[in-house]
Amino acid sequence: MYAVVAIFDEHLNQKIIRIWRKLEETGVSDYFDRMKLRLPHITIASYGELDVPNFIQEMRSFYQDRLAFTVSFASFGSFIETRAVYLAPVMTSELYLLHLDHSRHFKEWSGNPHVHYLPGEWVPHTTIASHLARRAQIRVFEYLVHSSPRLSGRVTGLALIRLEGDNAEILAIKRFKPQAD
Repeated sequence: MYAVVAIFDEHLNQKIIRIWRKLEETGVSDYFDRMKLRLPHITIASYGELDVPNFIQEMRSFYQDRLAFTVSFASFGSFIETRAVYLAPVMTSELYLLHLDHSRHFKEWSGNPHVHYLPGEWVPHTTIASHLARRAQIRVFEYLVHSSPRLSGRVTGLALIRLEGDNAEILAIKRFKPQAD
C-alpha cells in the first residue's frame, strides 16, 4: 500500500514526537516505537498499487507552485474501529483544497483507495496512538487534556510512502514553496 502524506516543519514534528515518547515512557502506548520510521503527518490519500516513478514525476509537477501553509491542532478525537487517538487539525481552506485538489488531479491513480481518505469521507488527523485497550485510550485522552497545548506549525510538503505493516519507506518528498506569514 502507498500513501501521500502532508508533512510538517521540524518544530511541529518534534512537538508531536515528544507526545509519542511521553505516552511510551508512561507505558500507555507503543506507537512511537512501532512507527519510528514515520514522520508525523496528515494522510491525504492512499493507493493499493502505483506506477511509482510516474506518480512521483506527476506529484512533483503538480505541486511545483504549491505554497507551505499554517496548520493548527485545536482538538483531538478517536476512531471507534481502531481505537486510534488523533490530533485534529483546524480545517483551513488550504488544507481542504490540498485534499480536494489532490483527489481530483490524481483520481486516475486511485485503484483500491482506502475509503477513509476519499472526498466526503476524509477525517484529517495526525495519529497519536492506535489499537489501544479501552483503559489506555482513556489514559491518552487524559494526558492530552492535561498536557497538550494547542499545537501549530507549517505543512511544508508532501511525501509518498510505501507501507508494509508498521514499517514505512519514504519514496519521495515534494517540498512546497516557503510562504512568509
